[in-house]
Amino acid sequence: MPTPRLSRSPRHLSALCACLASFTIAAGALAQAEKQPTPNQQPAPQPAAQPDAQPADLPTVDAVVEKFLSAVGGKQAADGVKQFTMKGTLTIPGAGMSGDLTIWMASDPERMIMKITLPGMGDIQTGIVGDVGWQSNPMMGTTLIDDKDLESMRNESKGVGSDPRTAFDEVAVVGIEPFEGTACVLLRCSKGENVSTQFYDRESGLLIGSRDKVSSQMGTIEATTVIGDYKEFGAVKVATKFTSKTMGQSQVMEFKDVSFDPIDDSIFALPPEVETLVKQKKDKGDAAAPAASTANETP
Repeated sequence: MPTPRLSRSPRHLSALCACLASFTIAAGALAQAEKQPTPNQQPAPQPAAQPDAQPADLPTVDAVVEKFLSAVGGKQAADGVKQFTMKGTLTIPGAGMSGDLTIWMASDPERMIMKITLPGMGDIQTGIVGDVGWQSNPMMGTTLIDDKDLESMRNESKGVGSDPRTAFDEVAVVGIEPFEGTACVLLRCSKGENVSTQFYDRESGLLIGSRDKVSSQMGTIEATTVIGDYKEFGAVKVATKFTSKTMGQSQVMEFKDVSFDPIDDSIFALPPEVETLVKQKKDKGDAAAPAASTANETP
């Protein structure tokens, strides 16, 4: 399986709904731990809404994407961002949970870390460094991310909010439809089994939402994300609020601080327990990584 790459310049910093859909699954799982859902308890997929009759003069994919890039500060400004840190909060209203959230992302090479700190529970962390992805939380310990899930996460994080023409195999304008009361141009983007319908404000050009279907070990995961509160940080306009519904849980990310300062390489160092799991996987000589380490395992 080829290893997909995150975008060379993280233009998706203006729309981190990919992170919201993918990287907070661990937090959602914690909130639902007592329910212990089984596959046959998952709700049946709902048919996609069909847009009304569409005008003949729909914009082209190029026009939609170029308008978006212009709206967030221009391609040159976005391309100048090589790494960033976003700090804020993650709230899961249905579970009464809220905690601090930090996302670090860098390119050359591409690395991403997301850390959530929940009072009384501790740290939940998800990381992608090179071809290694992992998740850790106090209840389940540390696990390596399955190759299929890792590919989906990496495709999402480079695909939503960046240039879909390079992130997906197929991109098409499929109509005009309201999203959260705003008239939007819809782009339908697909890569393999993953499909993303992206909603671009017809007037401003900004990406204001997405509906995603992502294939994973748990089956097809569907997520709807509302994106908003764009603010200027330097020369780039960044969305600072993401509200997502995934696996029956509503999750809200709100960011107060966005920095483009250099990130110390130590932030992206593999935790010792992850190094242990990677070594065990390598020693086995196949793709079947150990299921998990215990939360307090000492390598």
